Amino acid sequence: MEDRAIAAADLAGLEGPVCLLGDGAELCLSYLPNAVLPPPQYLLQRAVFAALMADMKHAVSPDMLRPSYLRLSQAEREKNVKEM
Repeated sequence: MEDRAIAAADLAGLEGPVCLLGDGAELCLSYLPNAVLPPPQYLLQRAVFAALMADMKHAVSPDMLRPSYLRLSQAEREKNVKEM
């Protein structure tokens, strides 16, 4: 399954454990009986995550790192609204 933003109601129908990430993860936890949260250091995207992965010998080449944006930035969303 590709990374994507999805409504909590849609996640409830998935089989198996669902790992929640991001600043809304804790808010969704009570709605999803099969949901789990990662350790706090992995919950939000931070530069320390890359350092922790390297420390655990799970580092990859910097050329392999790519951002994965699940939604437009606030500036892009506001610009799109103005253009409508």
